[in-house]
Amino acid sequence: MSIIVFTGLFLAASCGLSDLFSEYREVNLIEGYGFDSESWVPDQTADYYMNFETPSESAALNTSGLPEGASVMRLEIPNLMPNGDFEDTSGGDQEAGVDGFQPEGWEGAGGAFSDIIPYFYYKVVSSSSYLITNNTFYFNNQTDKAYSFRYNLSANLEDGFIENKTYSVRFEFRANNVTLYQYNDGTSNTQDTWYVETGSLSSIRDFPLPELDPLFTAYDSGNWYFTIGTLEADYQTLQQGYLDNVRIIRADIDQCIRLDLSVIDSSGSRPDLLNGTYSFSIYVRQDPTNTKGPVPVNNRMPGAAVSLTYRLMDGGTEETAANPAAAGTVAVFAPSEDSDWSSWTLLTAYFENVQVDIQTQGTGEITLELSVCPTDISLGGDNRDAGSILIASPSLVFLPDGIPEAEE
Repeated sequence: MSIIVFTGLFLAASCGLSDLFSEYREVNLIEGYGFDSESWVPDQTADYYMNFETPSESAALNTSGLPEGASVMRLEIPNLMPNGDFEDTSGGDQEAGVDGFQPEGWEGAGGAFSDIIPYFYYKVVSSSSYLITNNTFYFNNQTDKAYSFRYNLSANLEDGFIENKTYSVRFEFRANNVTLYQYNDGTSNTQDTWYVETGSLSSIRDFPLPELDPLFTAYDSGNWYFTIGTLEADYQTLQQGYLDNVRIIRADIDQCIRLDLSVIDSSGSRPDLLNGTYSFSIYVRQDPTNTKGPVPVNNRMPGAAVSLTYRLMDGGTEETAANPAAAGTVAVFAPSEDSDWSSWTLLTAYFENVQVDIQTQGTGEITLELSVCPTDISLGGDNRDAGSILIASPSLVFLPDGIPEAEE
């Protein structure tokens, strides 16, 4: 079980003959608000930005290890780059008798041999000992440092690469020399260049490295490219390596599901919310249909993190003026060697000093908003990533005695 605790003040229960909080103890305040209900609303409606659905695959619907009657939902930030895992060979250009194919959307640029069909220089391979995940993109500019390999973002991204919006790129790679990656307009007018120090073909590395920023902005109309190698003559170097699981997403939008819970329950189906400490829990499991899973679906990436948040809302507007402490609080979880999420895993975030008795600004009802995001949102757009995760059985419990000692 994974737990994150946010410390602060809390409301303690009074000790005496009667329990003032008996109606709250071990009561799920969001009972009946399962993820399959219409109460959880996704931030985005475009399916290329967000996917929130009941899985159709039997392997994903496995409920072993869940509370009885639990329903399973898929929560996913899709990859905007079609075939970023290079597993779909249907759109590739195959040369007879050659292992591999030229993937759709990729092309060679510059260099003395730019007019030659460059299967030898870049292709998707399936028989090398340096593969990353099944089919893997191989690039090698041989002896011509000016030759590069580029992907047309403007022509190929699922959302059309929208002007003035911010995107993020991530991938896995092997390289035994310095590698350069660049975002450009096809000329030497550089926009962003990522310089990766010498590595080794024997090890798989993740981009971005800690010192690199994966974000870039879609500029004015025209063709914009993600390039292996650089167009800047002063920085060109030989490029050879393996690339896989390239993910590009919008980094300037929210991609979570949200539940708004009224502080005062007019229906009488549950007790009203009080100031104090709450636990917010969900069950998670890696999606077995991700591209690295046992029943893979092409270009569905494994979830790298889950964020659980709360914030107080005043009539649909985040409440910060009357109570700065009410601003959203984020708990981030990631799979580990101890808990790889291959089976259903309970995640619990503890939120202390939740002050629900804020003074309204006259705009409407006070609500507690809970959200689940299939990525790390703690650093704005920098940590966000494409990925699919399975979720089930949300629970919100008021803890009048504070966090249980065993969990502190």
